[in-house]
Amino acid sequence: MFKGRLMRLGTKFFDAEGVERSASTATSYCWIVWMPDHHDTRLRWIAPCRARLEREGDYPEYDMAIAAAPAPLFDA
Repeated sequence: MFKGRLMRLGTKFFDAEGVERSASTATSYCWIVWMPDHHDTRLRWIAPCRARLEREGDYPEYDMAIAAAPAPLFDA
């Protein structure tokens, strides 16, 4: 994931400096749920399942010239 855009793992693109880059998964995520009157605090790991859960159409198509442009959505 890159600032202001979502790309499929391995997508090649050129950054603002013209350097070729590749989308990677260098980010970890955690989902925490609090439920009233439940006191079970065990951790439950979710096994790697990205490829199994992805579907066609999950990621937008980018013109690579546009992908290298600033992402104003997150600049404010």
